Order: sequence, then structure tokens, then C-alpha cells
Amino acid sequence: MESQYPSFNLQMLNLIIAMCRGNPDVPSLLADLGYTECWIELQFANSESEGVRPEIIIYSEDNGHTILWEWKSGGSLDQDQLRRYAAVTTEDIRERAYVPPGGCESLDVALVVPDSKTIDCTRILQEWGFTFPLIEKAKDGVSLVVNEFCVDELDAAMAAKLIIDFGQLPLHYVPFDSETPLWVYACRVGQKLIEYMHKGVPRVILHDLVSEVVPAWSVVSPKQRGEYRNKLRDTLDDMARHEFRVFLRRNRAIAARTGGPTWDILQHPLAKGTDKRTRVFKTMQKKLDECIGRVRMGQTSMDLD
Repeated sequence: MESQYPSFNLQMLNLIIAMCRGNPDVPSLLADLGYTECWIELQFANSESEGVRPEIIIYSEDNGHTILWEWKSGGSLDQDQLRRYAAVTTEDIRERAYVPPGGCESLDVALVVPDSKTIDCTRILQEWGFTFPLIEKAKDGVSLVVNEFCVDELDAAMAAKLIIDFGQLPLHYVPFDSETPLWVYACRVGQKLIEYMHKGVPRVILHDLVSEVVPAWSVVSPKQRGEYRNKLRDTLDDMARHEFRVFLRRNRAIAARTGGPTWDILQHPLAKGTDKRTRVFKTMQKKLDECIGRVRMGQTSMDLD
């Protein structure tokens, strides 16, 4: 069964980043309050030397406040995980999660669940004695349903519900997660390859590609960066063996000089005259569509040479 895309995780992750960056397609609440992203999926130790790994950490030096976000697409809360979050101190986020000191005066752990699970999760939090802000994700927005944030303005705005059109949600900041199907990688890489061909770029260098395909790369945790690099590398290798084999070739000899895996772009058909560009673009897009279709069918290792 193919993984759902975009997943609950990717929707929420890109929503929080977009709100921090003041994207016009989402409410500007977090940007207005001075929040910025710090880390995505960074594991660090709490005051009892136990590990926690928030989906994303954001902070505001204007408010001296940090939020550790955790979402549960199935609405299933983990008591031990919440216990570990409850043991996180402001010193932990400053010394172990590397949040700037100006954002460490106070902190919240925000939990997000589907609206269908709100009642159950509210009851469970009360039974377990946790006071984390609980936010429900509905079809038309997100809202705070129980408990409070440390920042009054954030608390009031979230309690009143933030209206969001999830059909128009920007998903490009972090387009991948552990549930992302491989065809999405092929789609993103293929679009970038066609762009390089149009610009006459001579090589695809993985080190440069990753930050272009994942705009929030600078705050992705080192472990997650490694996973993305591997999948993007494998995707390029797969494309070079199949649909784009006459246009793309791995150049292992130059890798040491370029800083990692590199592929030569052997032809630049989109750099031709304007009269030919439309036809060639359609041909390249067709190759990409064929590649995506093949990967969706699970044929990522079939050698067509």
C-alpha cells in the first residue's frame, strides 16, 4: 500500500515553517510574534538524560519563548514520551538543543492531533496530569482546545482558531519525511534537473541540490540530512540509469573536488532556440512523467540499458 502524500506530519511541519516565515498562504501569527525555526527532528537529552526528539523546535527572542512541537496523526499519545518531554528544562533547550539564550526564558510542548481524537486526548492528558497545550487539526484550520501557552498573544490567537486552506498549503520547505513515497523524490529531482538543463548548468552536485530541493535544509537535523542525501543520491542514480541516461552520468572521478556525489549533464536540449524549446520541454516532461510512473510501480532497480 502506497504511503499517503502529503502526510499529516508534512502538512503540520510545512505549516509551522510557513507561519514562521510569514508565507502569505497561511496566518502570520508566528512570524508576527517573532518565531523562527531552530531544528527539525533534533534528538537531545532532557534534565534526566533521557532523549526527546520534537518534530520541530521554534523560538522567539521577542517573547523569550521556545515551543517543542509533537504531532500524532493517529491521536495516540505515549505516556513515557510525554513524561520525558515534561522533564525538559529551559537549560536543556539552551545547552543541548542549542536554542539561542534569548529564546529560552520559557518553553512549551505543543501537541497536535486530528479533531476526531481531541476528546480522547483531552481526557488522557487530564488522567496523566500533563498540562501541555493540545491543538486539534481540523479540515479548515487548527485551534487550541485545552491548556495554555506561556505567551498570552499566542494563547489567545490559537484558542480562537487559525483558519487554514490545507489545499493551498505550501509544502516545499520540507517536501519529504519517512513516509514519503519514492516517486515524490523522483518528481522533485526531475523538476530540478529540467531547470538545470534550461539554465545550461554543467553538473548536478548533491551538496548543492539538497539545499535547493529542501529550502529548510539549514535547520534539518544531521541525522535527517543524511537520510535525505541518501534518497536523493539514489534517485539521481536511478534516473541516470533509465529515462535520463542520455542526459545524465555519474562522475565519480570529480567527487572529491566537488565535495560529494556529482553527475555530469551530458546534453542541454532546453538551451536551444525559442522555437524548439516548447517541444523539447514537453519531451523532457514526458520522460519525467514516465520516470515517476515507473517508480510508483516499484520498478526503481530495473535496468533498461
